[in-house]
Amino acid sequence: MRFKAVRRARNVAIGVAFGYVGLAMVGANLMLVDNERLQARAKRQFQQPVVLEAKRGDLLDRQGEVLATSVDMPELHADPSLLTPEAIAPLAAKLSPLINVDEDVLVRKLSRNTRRDVLLTRELHPGVAEKARRFAPSNTLWTTATSRRYYPGKHLASALIGTVGRNARGTSGLERSFDRQLRGDTFRFVQLRDRKGRNIGQTAATMTSAHEGDQIRTTIDRRIQVAAEEALDAVLERSAPESANLVVMEVATGAILAVANRPSMNPNDRRALDMKLLKNHASVDAVEPGSVFKPLVVALALDEGIVTANQNMDCEGGRWRVGRKTIRDDHPHDVISLGEVIKYSSNIGTAKLALQLGAAKLIAGFEDFGIGRSIGLGIPGEVAGLLRSADTIRPIELATTSYGQG
Repeated sequence: MRFKAVRRARNVAIGVAFGYVGLAMVGANLMLVDNERLQARAKRQFQQPVVLEAKRGDLLDRQGEVLATSVDMPELHADPSLLTPEAIAPLAAKLSPLINVDEDVLVRKLSRNTRRDVLLTRELHPGVAEKARRFAPSNTLWTTATSRRYYPGKHLASALIGTVGRNARGTSGLERSFDRQLRGDTFRFVQLRDRKGRNIGQTAATMTSAHEGDQIRTTIDRRIQVAAEEALDAVLERSAPESANLVVMEVATGAILAVANRPSMNPNDRRALDMKLLKNHASVDAVEPGSVFKPLVVALALDEGIVTANQNMDCEGGRWRVGRKTIRDDHPHDVISLGEVIKYSSNIGTAKLALQLGAAKLIAGFEDFGIGRSIGLGIPGEVAGLLRSADTIRPIELATTSYGQG
């Protein structure tokens, strides 16, 4: 019996010795041998690369009033590893109506107990974020600031101004056209964390300062924009069109003072954001220009010497046939002056001038005026417009084109 006890003790001692030798070898390997996998794992655990966008520049009207700016809004985060399974459902039930997130979604997020940082929701009101933090144990919920685009005028010029996505990039309108100038630089640093995953500082040597985005002053006049939008609302109430748009230009300089569109919406309401309601019809829809073409035709006729400024024209009493078609005037007259052709907006007088000019000169003259080319405002989706070919246009089409219709 004694011999067996001694042998058993010796075997245990040998096993323990081999165990210590194995541990020593593993320890030596960890401490002395370069292990890229373990180094990478430690770096991920204690250092978190962070990329922050610089504050986006403001969009201003011509008087310096803010059309679009950026404000800091809280994001609510959670550390599920600090929650017991029994605490998850009650916490989700309390948070759901407060932060407007479905209760089942919150339960799923809070159940990720292997995660130390889970985003619960974005763009909370500061008071709501503070109240939410009181529902959970200390350090379980916290907030971080995120920049959100804010439009003080709400629906005012919303289709023209456009929107910014969650990635801080302009997605439509001027926000997209001037995204590079508005966006500014990027702020990069490494966030250090302790063994519990809590932020403990920043590595100053890795920080790169970032310049804020540029301010851009537009030619829009907020007061005129308000008047334009009110005028469109009156049109919608009176005529109920599918869409309507209005552009106000300063004649002396060509500056655009207002661009109004209906339908429209408030881009601050991101949950209800519908890009169809932010379509800038004024720049992306091709429409018949109508009677604004008539002064251009008169100018071309004068330039070509076809008529003189004091010449009279016979407007046929308001009815005139071109081929098998009849052209009519809304304000019938017989013989009127060239100036009265424009004053009374005579289709017949304008069509006669166009036919005298001929297709080649009329279409070339329109092209010289910039018709059929993009204006170059830099608005996404801007259409260039269409002109018929001088080689294939028919006489009746030449006549109707002269007064801005099909």
